[in-house]
Amino acid sequence: MNKGFTLIETLLSLFITMICLLLISSCIQLMNRMELTNESAKDDLSLYNLRLILALSTDVEVEYHCVDFNYQNDMFTLSLNDDTLILQPGYQVFLQNVDGLFFEQSKDDLYITYERDGVHVKRFLYSE
Repeated sequence: MNKGFTLIETLLSLFITMICLLLISSCIQLMNRMELTNESAKDDLSLYNLRLILALSTDVEVEYHCVDFNYQNDMFTLSLNDDTLILQPGYQVFLQNVDGLFFEQSKDDLYITYERDGVHVKRFLYSE
């Protein structure tokens, strides 16, 4: 009596293993793409909320790395803390994992420019 696998059984098991590995690698690539898209969507939503706050604010003063403004009769500062754009007082987070950030005012418009993973992004924030 022969003990072992036939050639067809061995080839079939290798074929099934290869298909499973192919499906797993495709799923991992898709998840990585979704994570990048998710980060961009988070940025868009955070900056939209920040635009709403700035639209209702007065006395907006822009410096290179921070913005001071009066919102609901309280003074707030928007600045980069470590790698996170935060609103103080308190600790409301707007952008995370930012390598660098600065604010730019041209005429009556305020822009934010930030860098993440070597990619520079410039977005509109406020217009007087």
